Amino acid sequence: MTKIRIMPLFSNNRAISEFRAWALQHAIRLDLPLQSGRNLTRLAVLDQSIANKRIVYLGEPDHFIHEKYGYRLLMLRYLVSRGWNRVGEEMGIVDGHRINKYLETGDSDHLERAPIYGYKGGQRTDRDDSATGLLKDSFTSFPLDVFNAEQKSFARSLREIANSYSPRIRFFGFDIDALPGAGYEDLAEMLAPAADNPSVAKILSALARVPDETRVAEVTRLDLAIQMIDADLAVLRQHIGSANAASVARFARALRDSFHYTQSAYPASDWPALNVAMGLREETMHRNVTAQLAESGSDSKTVLMSHNLHLAKAYDRIKRNFGAGPGGGRVPALGTFLNHLMPGQIYSIWMLCNRGCDCQPFSFCTCDIKPAADSLNFILSEIAPALILPLSAEHSPLPNLLLDSKALIKMDGQPGVRAAIVEQADAIFFIDEVSPLRAA
Repeated sequence: MTKIRIMPLFSNNRAISEFRAWALQHAIRLDLPLQSGRNLTRLAVLDQSIANKRIVYLGEPDHFIHEKYGYRLLMLRYLVSRGWNRVGEEMGIVDGHRINKYLETGDSDHLERAPIYGYKGGQRTDRDDSATGLLKDSFTSFPLDVFNAEQKSFARSLREIANSYSPRIRFFGFDIDALPGAGYEDLAEMLAPAADNPSVAKILSALARVPDETRVAEVTRLDLAIQMIDADLAVLRQHIGSANAASVARFARALRDSFHYTQSAYPASDWPALNVAMGLREETMHRNVTAQLAESGSDSKTVLMSHNLHLAKAYDRIKRNFGAGPGGGRVPALGTFLNHLMPGQIYSIWMLCNRGCDCQPFSFCTCDIKPAADSLNFILSEIAPALILPLSAEHSPLPNLLLDSKALIKMDGQPGVRAAIVEQADAIFFIDEVSPLRAA
């Protein structure tokens, strides 16, 4: 069968040729499957670039592709071997807390109690908190079985990596809890040793759910509980210890923030309304990651795993044409916020793909990922099926295409974004063909 060649649509063929030649010279080709000792050895090319960084971004183009897990595990094995000891993922505070307990103990019951994997404990039975607007499909069509299988397999592999190096990995979530409520269980557990103390008893009373209360009323009640916790932090430290007292304050805020987000996002029936909620969500991410960085100290090294756009170093420089994005046009994306907060301390890796399909749940999107001839992705597919490309000008000038703010970068099956990739990432991790999440 004759292979049909898709011709690029860039008007400047010289820029394409220049980029292709540069990438051919500088790309580090990787074997498939990704988990191999040779691939790990090849990543040593990044040693000098990450040596003085405090944060590494591991961006992904699509939540619903199988290949992102191999990419994550290869990169984490490399980074942990170089001293990175904290790993944050785009998931709720409660999810991260319970997965961290699994990493500490090996007890898989902690994974079964992660709300992101479908755990229902702590959710209200006296009202329906599911989405009814644009996000409705995330409840009715979410591929939970394969998502759970992939995530739990990833957690088990991460524990194997953690056990191979010292010090141990600390895992955390930094997003809102999409299914809030389980945090009440963790708060009760943290406060239980001091439940007889009058101040703690008042906090527990403020945290007690009121039958048939609305989400608005629940947020107001949690605001009151947070005020009480802040006022009695000294008492909490005395009775349950400084670390647990800080966790109580963080978990209470996470509960409030999550209900506040769902109150805004889940009924949203148009993009402007959803963007309001996206702003609330991104602000929560800012607070959660900032708290983790403060807790870990200046000597820690942190990896953040999230969608490429959440981890954009200059999101305001990206041109897009989809309805809602990180920050909702109201606050900076997390990656941009941290890049301003910690200039020069971040190394950003964006995963890109070229073709295949995913299993995303939204009816207004497509699962088909088709090659786009006028994209960076397509040009990379001509070089190797898997590679990592450091975007460094140390040894030779960067080609113009990497500096072009109009360059098309595909993320999934959607139209993509236009941006100068070097403003967003320090390296591209590329896999030509991707596939949906799978059960085994």
